[in-house]
This record gives sequence, structure tokens and C-alpha cells, in this order.
Amino acid sequence: MPKFYVTTAIDYSNGEPHLGHALEKIGADCIARYHRLRGDDVHFLMGMDEHSQSVIQAAARAGVTPQAWVDRMAATFADYWRRLHCSHDDWIRTTEPRHARAVAALLERIRQRHPTDLFEAEYEGLYCTGCEEFKTGAQIVDGHCIEHPTLELIPTRERNHFFRLSAYRDAVLERIRSGALSVQPEIRRNEVLRLVEAGLQDISISRQRQPWGIPFPGDPQQTVYVWFDALINYLSATGFPEPGYDRLWPADLHVVGKGITRFHCVIWPAMLLAAELPPPRAVWAHGYVQWSGTKMSKTAGTAVTLARRSIGTARTPCATSAARSGIRQRRRFHVGALRRALHSRPRRYVRQPRVALPRDDPSIS
Repeated sequence: MPKFYVTTAIDYSNGEPHLGHALEKIGADCIARYHRLRGDDVHFLMGMDEHSQSVIQAAARAGVTPQAWVDRMAATFADYWRRLHCSHDDWIRTTEPRHARAVAALLERIRQRHPTDLFEAEYEGLYCTGCEEFKTGAQIVDGHCIEHPTLELIPTRERNHFFRLSAYRDAVLERIRSGALSVQPEIRRNEVLRLVEAGLQDISISRQRQPWGIPFPGDPQQTVYVWFDALINYLSATGFPEPGYDRLWPADLHVVGKGITRFHCVIWPAMLLAAELPPPRAVWAHGYVQWSGTKMSKTAGTAVTLARRSIGTARTPCATSAARSGIRQRRRFHVGALRRALHSRPRRYVRQPRVALPRDDPSIS
């Protein structure tokens, strides 16, 4: 039975889930269900990204510890996905011990196989707390981050650990061009190709004196940079570094938003190549749910939460089906994902007896 390992992006724990989250999760859920009908051995992963500066800020506003805050948010997100009948097989949180072990193991594996790929240096730049990312000139317009124009960029200078991303330009480019790493839709593939062709810069993979995060191996004064930490969740969930993780790895499909293709299509494959592990096979980058002409964002205060859309009270099967149907009619994601992200001719379907079901049956979702 062929395996199919599909993941969604893990969500920041800085506020309640909104329609943008639901678009991605329900779209990926449709893909997972489709592959189950084909008879594939599906493993569907969702989860939470819990080591961000925004979590520290949200916890402080609520008057609780970061751990108490992320526990609350994880329960909230998990409850919404349960109500929307998302059929994920695993739920990972970056505060779990299994994830911390995988992060340390991947760094050690890179250090052993390519020791010059990790080094220390001074970093100075503008940091966006909404993206949790240092911004380049191309990502800044009128002094603000393109993704979060309402936030002030924070000038930051510190001595950090770096990853030699520049060494993997040609290897990443070859995989995308050859289709070994399929990036879809085509407009996103072209964006990523232009980015890589222009050259890659080495990146900071740690933060100095951050009170919340995974300690950088061998340097207690540093924590692993949140994005480097978060990307490894897809590998952590396979059981890495324990024997048997390769039953699931490499991932067959990452479903993410178009704003994080640089991380998933460039940095993540390079990290894996440095560790001499196979990169994912495909990335599908969907568009945004917009509100008043701009990207829906918790940080910018433009998010329409699921509670506001009455999904929080969609407890009956019929109401849940209506909510799922309404969200997945965003055709730019749903139809495109089923047509392109699967990128293979369907295998023979598993034949099952036809059964008449009432319209409010829980299995119709």
C-alpha cells in the first residue's frame, strides 16, 4: 500500500484560529481523504508553532506564563479542527519533548556531516515580530514589512549561530527545476525559482538571550530561531531520529500559505540536504483569505475568527458540513490542490459497496 504523508503549516499560538487557518486545514483534509479513498496509507499531520516572540507578548498581556498560554491555544485550535471534522492522524506541538529531541538531532547531524555549514557571526538587521523573521530590502516597503505593514520593524544586532544556506543554491535549484521538489501552483514555482537564481544568503538560526524556545545545542545563551525550530516539526512527527522514521519520510506534500514558500521551498530543503536527508517531494502554496482587500492576519487585527463565523457553534453534522463546504469553495485552493498538488495519475480506487446515507450523517463532511 503506497504511503502518503501530508502536512499543513503549524499555526502560531498568538491568537484564535481564523478563516485563513480553516481554508488551509480543510483543503489539506480534502486531499488526505482523497488519498484514503485511493487506498493509500495516509498520515496527515497538523499542529502548533509555540516558540515565537508573539507568544511571549500574548502571554504577558493575558497575565500567564508562555507555557500556560500555549496550552490554552492548543486546546482551542484542536477543538475547532475537531468540530470541522479534520481527519489528521497526528497533532504536534513544538513544545513537546519529541520535537526538541529532533531539533537537537538534526543540528548535530548537520554538524557531523557538514561542519562548516554551521558557524557563528554578528547579525544586524530589521526584525518583524509578525513574521518572526529578519527582513531583506526586497521585503520592506515604506519602512514596513510587506506582510505586516501595521507593525514597526525592530532594529536588531546580536551574535548568532548561522546556517550556510548559500552553499545549497545550486542543489535546491536543480531539484525544483527537475521536479524532484514540485512547487505548485506555477506562479509560486516561478517566484521561488527567481529567488534562488538571484543567490542565497547565509541565515541566522539562533536568537540571543530569548527566554522562550529550544536551547541551542552547546550554547545555553542562545535559543534555536523559531523558523528553524518550526520547520523540523514535519520530521519530528515521523519519530526522527529513532529508527523507523523513514517509513513516513520524506513528506509527500506540504500544504502552506504563499507567504512562507521561502522557508518551505528553499531553507527547509537546504537544511535537509545539509543533514543528508531527502527533501519533501512537493509543496502546494495556497493564496490568502482577504478582508477589506488585505491579507487576513491576527497580528494586524484583520482576522475574522471562526467563532465570529458561527463555526464555533457548528456542533451538528449538518452545520459542520455547511461550514466546511463554504470554506472549501475558495476554488483557487480547493480545485487547484486536487488537480495539481496530487500531480499523479490516480491509481485504481478501492471498490466499496454503495450505501445510501441521510444528509445529516456525520460521515458526510
